[in-house]
Amino acid sequence: MNGKTVYLGDASDINTRILYLKGIIEEEKGIEGDVIINGELNNSKGVIFRRKV
Repeated sequence: MNGKTVYLGDASDINTRILYLKGIIEEEKGIEGDVIINGELNNSKGVIFRRKV
C-alpha cells in the first residue's frame, strides 16, 4: 500500500478505521511508514502515522 504498513487494531468500528486510513494515505502520499489505528479513535493517540527512517 504505497510503502505503508497498516495496523488496524481490532474490528470494532471498522468503517471509521478505514476512513481514517484513506485520509492518512492521501495526506502522506509517497511517504513510507506505518499507519497505526488502534485504541480510542476519539483522541489524537488513537491514529498515528510513523515515517520510515
